Amino acid sequence: MSSFDFETLFPIAVIAGVIFIFAVIILMSLRRSARNKQKIAAIAAKLGLEFQDAGSFLRSRSGRDQLLQLQPGAQEDPAAARRQMRAVEQSGLARMAFEILSGFGPWELKGEYQDCETRVWPVEHGSAKSKRTYTRFEMNFAEPLDLELSITKEGMLDRIGKSVFGAQDITIAPENATGTRSEQAQSFDKIARVQCRADSEAVGPSAPENRVRSLLQNAGLQQAIIELLTDYPDASIGDLGLSFEIRGTLTDEKKYRAVLDRFAACMRAFRGDAFTRN
Repeated sequence: MSSFDFETLFPIAVIAGVIFIFAVIILMSLRRSARNKQKIAAIAAKLGLEFQDAGSFLRSRSGRDQLLQLQPGAQEDPAAARRQMRAVEQSGLARMAFEILSGFGPWELKGEYQDCETRVWPVEHGSAKSKRTYTRFEMNFAEPLDLELSITKEGMLDRIGKSVFGAQDITIAPENATGTRSEQAQSFDKIARVQCRADSEAVGPSAPENRVRSLLQNAGLQQAIIELLTDYPDASIGDLGLSFEIRGTLTDEKKYRAVLDRFAACMRAFRGDAFTRN
């Protein structure tokens, strides 16, 4: 081979090699994503939740029927088209291609867990190189509370804000005639940062702050929130319900159950109090 040929082909070979490496990396990533989805789908079935993604449609009867209509000659001989489609599905190459294609797109778990409306799905935060994937859990109230409620774990910055800048959140009022508070109420005030809508026109029991304070008098609810924020410091409670994000794509059934069981326990405490005090 002449030096001219080498000098001409070498850059092309380098570019082709780089493209090939990138293609392999993308395919491996898609296969890993697809296998994670298979694990999550199996977890969803055990939890009694519905798993949905792009591959769910292709696996469904309606999806298969639409694919069947795309087969050549499907209108003239549906039985032959169905046999041809079945043969393609049984081939190893087709199964691999479907596994790779199913790695595209988001996924979602939804349904009722212990009679509570539940949703789990992946979210991304950050941009470019700093982008990270998290698994987000949400469990919703039957009706929004309409308080602009925010209950989170009190952190170091919150405590500094209180001591230095005089920042305030809602604390639980005394529970007995002597004006003293129970140890649990004091523990709640230490661990939970509670805020709601400021409404200068509302007074008395209808004021958002008083509604929240009245709601949080329930000892069972206090304990449920303490346990939630102790186990999951990044969890939060708002008007719509409970939410929590854990870094990465979660594929551990025990961790799914642990989060959802803790959420459900807190929701039961709210059901016994929140929806009877509005």
